[in-house]
Amino acid sequence: MKKRVLAGVLWFLAVAYAWNLIALALGLPELPGYGLATIAAFLFAADPARIVWKRDARQPAPVSSAASPAV
Repeated sequence: MKKRVLAGVLWFLAVAYAWNLIALALGLPELPGYGLATIAAFLFAADPARIVWKRDARQPAPVSSAASPAV
């Protein structure tokens, strides 16, 4: 979990810095960059599609009650 938080912070800083460089070069406002940075950090840290942070192979998959046979 510590890696996800650190990755989220680093993504926020990277996107905000990149937007500020682009905004400076093109004369765009700086404020939308912080919104984009927040969205990017959340998507990378939370990873709702499990693309970046795969499930650990040592942890068993959760068992649903519908798949178990009736006794």
